[in-house]
Amino acid sequence: MIKNKWRLIIHGENDPFYNMAVDEAIAKMTGENPEFPTLRFYRWNPATLSLGYFQKFKTEIDYEFCKINNIGIVRRITGGRAVLHDDEITYSVCIPANNPIYEKNLIESYKLIAEALAEGLALLNLNPQFNYKKLPDIHSSSACFDAPSLYEITVNGKKIIGSAQKRFQNVFLQHGSIPFTIDSEKLFNCFKFLNLETKDRLKNNFKKIATGINMEKEETTSVEKAINAFVEGFKNKFEIEFFQDDISQIEKNLIEETLYSKYASSEWLEKF
Repeated sequence: MIKNKWRLIIHGENDPFYNMAVDEAIAKMTGENPEFPTLRFYRWNPATLSLGYFQKFKTEIDYEFCKINNIGIVRRITGGRAVLHDDEITYSVCIPANNPIYEKNLIESYKLIAEALAEGLALLNLNPQFNYKKLPDIHSSSACFDAPSLYEITVNGKKIIGSAQKRFQNVFLQHGSIPFTIDSEKLFNCFKFLNLETKDRLKNNFKKIATGINMEKEETTSVEKAINAFVEGFKNKFEIEFFQDDISQIEKNLIEETLYSKYASSEWLEKF
């Protein structure tokens, strides 16, 4: 693949509305001015449950538990199921239409980005594998890590990165959760269930098929080391020349004027 320049943005902890507003602002501006793809890493404060775009807030989410336990809730612009962003880093990639990755269909572009993420995991001395089968969505919960989908990455047979992609006319946004550890008790308490038996069954199954970086290693991997590994993984996969930057003034204006308030609104959260 032809060597190319990408913008690299590394953010620390931010609130859920800001995190989602930044991802959408970058996507919008990349679509309008497709000079560089952007790779971004960020974290969350407080821990936040992000809902897939079409998920039902009132029937699926235990709002009172989240409120009492200081767990933020935000609806993503991307689809899929809910993710509890807690002890993790999150990545996002915005690819403009003039980039060869964009020319691939959703599944093929998803596979290419998964290969870059897998290179990062390998640099952390893990042994990533790909799920090559589309699993049937049966007996599943509202949680994203409940089962690996096509081309999602596993380590020791357990899903380790959950991703979602949205395509616009001139750009696509893909973002995903890369956990260090997963608190399954905390996660499953964020959802409503018909009964305790169903909740316990799904939670116990979840523990068998989901994992995090530091759950698969004896030594603890730091945030900085993990980010550096994934940056190197993208660089190797796509022959990228990165330049580290921050969001532009235009992106900041878009966030401040419209996008932050959109994600913070009850209308957006309770959309479905």
